[in-house]
Amino acid sequence: MYIIKANGAKEEFSPEKAKRSCLRAGASNELANEIVKKITRQVQQGISTRELGRLIFRYLSKFQPSTASRYSLREALLRLGPKGFSFEKLVAMVFKEEGYKIQNNQILQGKCVPHEIDILLEKENKFFMVECKFHHAPGFYTEIKDVLYTWARLVDLQESSLPFKIDGVWLVSNTKFSEQTKQYAQCRGIHLLGWAYPGERSLQYLIESKKLYPITVLKTLEKKFEDCLIKEGIITCQELLKIEPRTFQGKTGLDARKISILQSEVAYIFKNNNVIKP
Repeated sequence: MYIIKANGAKEEFSPEKAKRSCLRAGASNELANEIVKKITRQVQQGISTRELGRLIFRYLSKFQPSTASRYSLREALLRLGPKGFSFEKLVAMVFKEEGYKIQNNQILQGKCVPHEIDILLEKENKFFMVECKFHHAPGFYTEIKDVLYTWARLVDLQESSLPFKIDGVWLVSNTKFSEQTKQYAQCRGIHLLGWAYPGERSLQYLIESKKLYPITVLKTLEKKFEDCLIKEGIITCQELLKIEPRTFQGKTGLDARKISILQSEVAYIFKNNNVIKP
């Protein structure tokens, strides 16, 4: 039985992979097995990975609604638009949890031209630039042109007269990398971080292990609330949990009762935080 990936490629349907997705979202082993049994009976030749994901999401929503929120992490990252600023903030928080000092949106003078750097990292007296590549759909790969552009910027900065040396670069994406991108990055020593890459230290693993879920995973979050929270700089569930509902209502006009409901959903997600490496 084959399924169709977002890029159009065929892949053999894997019940074990579907089970791991359920477990990673917080489902019990018993529930994961039950869901896999149900979807295995319904999977048809040529079903898309997106349709398969929606099928799993439907059963998780039926049996364990809050777990379904965590399952939708990939879709949640895609909704952190429209221009990727929220994604950049989330990525910065991931690196901060990794022990880096972070500075967002820095303009640094290269040898030839100035460069606006999405994130500047510092750790143990070493500096790294981070280039974030945000996509609105899972089928869009971060391609070779993106890593070539990133490398060119790094070289221009390394050849400049900055008061500190840029020791390396990260290219971070909310989707996947093409094989050419991986090959070039490996050759040049460029660090890649994206969906399902690299292996056991992928972007989704870091988000889950550090509980940095974007608010867009929340099943009960309405679009109007979502837009307002992001406008106020509330990107992650961690930040949402720290809000005092009545104070925030006075500031934004958002219903304090609704905020409390969202915070309860966040608390449940954190309580059932099963981090499983791919």
